[in-house]
Amino acid sequence: MKPSEPQRDLPPTPEQVQHVLRMVASEYLSFLTGFATYLDGLHRWRAAAEGETAAHLDTLIRQAQGLMAQHGVRPIARVGAPLDLRFHRVVETEADPTRPKDAILRIPLPGYELNLPAGLPPMIVRQADVVVSTGPREPTP
Repeated sequence: MKPSEPQRDLPPTPEQVQHVLRMVASEYLSFLTGFATYLDGLHRWRAAAEGETAAHLDTLIRQAQGLMAQHGVRPIARVGAPLDLRFHRVVETEADPTRPKDAILRIPLPGYELNLPAGLPPMIVRQADVVVSTGPREPTP
């Protein structure tokens, strides 16, 4: 081995591993964003579909969500959960006497996060668009 050549038999440092994982995750996020857009289209078509077409779209949605889950991608919003602006984008608000202020009422566009290995925090693929409660209506005097 020449003195100027790096030694190749040393294991990577934790910093090097994290750097590579972040690079791969960044590229993967680009693909996942496109796939999530496809899934969103299925949800929109499903909202307008009826009968056999609706059943086929339900199957495609379940398969797409299952594929994403197999690769460490999971939804980041659920109805009834409190609003968290790191993960949710408010697209509408409405009064709901049964829910506290800032509770998620509906999720028009799901958001996703990618779980990373090696103790790294999850990466946001896309924030969820949510409709949140303003709480009960204030009585008018």
